[in-house]
This record gives sequence, structure tokens and C-alpha cells, in this order.
Amino acid sequence: MITDSQLPMIPMPNLNDTHIEEMVIIKKLSEAALDDQVELVQKTLQELLKYMSLHFFDEEDLMEEALFPALHAHKSEHDKQLHLLQTIMKEFGKIKDVSLVISYVQDNLIPWIIRHIQTMDETMALYLQPEADAQKA
Repeated sequence: MITDSQLPMIPMPNLNDTHIEEMVIIKKLSEAALDDQVELVQKTLQELLKYMSLHFFDEEDLMEEALFPALHAHKSEHDKQLHLLQTIMKEFGKIKDVSLVISYVQDNLIPWIIRHIQTMDETMALYLQPEADAQKA
């Protein structure tokens, strides 16, 4: 599991806070799965989907307002991850095997989040930064 200090930071504090909150939910999910708490895993998967959906919507809204050139590629990555999470949720709902969730979190979700923040979110933040600085002035 990744710690807050290992989570990449970008020059947008509000998005860093969002990423940290997302990791809190992921940690809760991982712990529930490791403890074989099937009901809590299902509940936390739903919580994660809701949080990620809102996070991605807000991020995409910022990019759209700023006419960010890579909006569609960035949104595509969000959509793929949401689809994968929904697929995991459906499969977990059928088989109730926590190893599916453990594998998803460790082998896909956390590496994806780190890579996504370091590449796409960093690029977005640097593009949006001049606009954010202008609004402060």
C-alpha cells in the first residue's frame, strides 16, 4: 500500500487533497479485502466509484473551462479506469472473492494512479497553473 508521502504531488493543492482522500478510500478497501470483509468491500467499492467519478468530473470540468488540449486523452484514461472499476465491482458481486479486489488494487489501481498523477495530472496542472496564478492576482 502506498503512503501519503509516496503519493506524487502536483502544483494544484486542491487536487493533491483529492488524491489523498482517494487513497484513504483505497486503503480502507484494501484493508477490508485483506480482512475478508465482503460486505465492507462491496460498500467501499461503491464509495470509491462515487468518489472517483466526482473527482474525474471535477477535473474534466477544469480542463474543459481552460480549453486544455489533452482533455480527450485525459478523459479517456479516466473512463477506462472507471469502466475497469465497474467491471471489478460486477465480478466481485458475483464471486465474492476478495483476492480479485486485492489484485486490482495492488496490480492495477495504485500503479495507475501514480502513473496518471505523474504524467497526465502533472501536465494538466502545469497548463492550468498560469490561469490559477492569474486568478489569485
